Amino acid sequence: MKKPIRHPAAGDACCGGACTRLEDDPGHCGACGQDCGRRLLHVTAPACAAGACDYAACAEGFLDCDGDRTNGCETPITDADCGACGRACAAQVQAATGAHCAFLPDGARACAYAACELEALDCDGDPANGCERPRSGRDCAGCGDDCRAPDSGGAECMHFGGQGFRCGCLSTGDCGLQLGAPQCCAGRCLPPDDPMHCGGCGQACGPAQGGRRCLDPAAGRCGCRDEGDCGPGELCCDERCTPRADDQCLACGEACAPAAGGPRCDPLAPACECLTDGECRDLPGGRQTCGALVDPHACTCGLLGRACAGGPESQCCPGLTGALGCVNLLDDPRNCGACGQECAPGMACVGGSCRCSALGEVGCPADGPAPHCRGSACACPARGDGALACEPGWTCCDGGQGGQGGPGGGPDEGCCERPCGENGVGECAPT
Repeated sequence: MKKPIRHPAAGDACCGGACTRLEDDPGHCGACGQDCGRRLLHVTAPACAAGACDYAACAEGFLDCDGDRTNGCETPITDADCGACGRACAAQVQAATGAHCAFLPDGARACAYAACELEALDCDGDPANGCERPRSGRDCAGCGDDCRAPDSGGAECMHFGGQGFRCGCLSTGDCGLQLGAPQCCAGRCLPPDDPMHCGGCGQACGPAQGGRRCLDPAAGRCGCRDEGDCGPGELCCDERCTPRADDQCLACGEACAPAAGGPRCDPLAPACECLTDGECRDLPGGRQTCGALVDPHACTCGLLGRACAGGPESQCCPGLTGALGCVNLLDDPRNCGACGQECAPGMACVGGSCRCSALGEVGCPADGPAPHCRGSACACPARGDGALACEPGWTCCDGGQGGQGGPGGGPDEGCCERPCGENGVGECAPT
């Protein structure tokens, strides 16, 4: 073989008819025709240094594991060489299934896994080392799920089939001092007043047992504190769930009445309601009706759409214009004691009865059975020593209007059958 002709000014070798430097020409590195681009596998920026092929970095997905930089990066990244030569994911990943070499967000590669084995947990958040922590009483259902906590459900970490792992118990002895005086029911430590196990496992509270709350575990007594412990249409009365009914619908011991909307109870609403107008009139003369635009099933008075309070304190009666409204029969002079029962001009309605004022003897009808006020009532001076009124329809006369009905045919005096001055002999009685 002929030696290359050297031309120091142009290079140190002639390769392919051109002068070049074998020390740093990547196409003729160390010898003519020795091409680093072909010799170096899976690299970036192939180069020639001191007559030997070299490179800047391995291409993505490859490693240089044989230590020979002249042949490049010959080893592909796999589960056996994940991100580093000899880093085998099967050995790197602990207590997990589906170990594999995965891409990181920055494009690098590291070991990962599909799922932890049943008895292991990944608590450091690093998938490259797998599930490094065994389940225990300190890490049961998950990392930090400590069965020693008072409300954990039991001091033992147990596997409950489809429910997975959780803290639980096999007997009350496994519950230690948790929850005061615990009981072990269905694999869980529970307080003795647990509503599903009231005083004993399986003794569930519900509406049929008086309520959904366990009130007395020692006696296994269920009951209620409020309506939330009862079923639909029930009240909590004396710590027992009681059906709403006509005699107690909106509250314990409070019966439905016209003032509440009617005498009947709709337990699911809950509301008191009526069917007919007659069910809304608790006193004679009342005009309350069943139904209005705002509530077609409740007792109402007039257009206001509300029931009157009921009793003599509040009844539905016509007003001055004829419109219905709630009035107090105890003090309304136009409806004194009953709807339409009007006191005479000047009289007051007191306790449901018309009364007058003794001052100046005002408030009694001038021409009637009792023109004078005695105490608080109207009376006729000629009857009962001046304390009684004449019979209804009779007139009280004082002899000043003429007539012949008085004693001995004199002027009308006493209680007379006709208006004063128009009575004949014998038509007035002195007492």
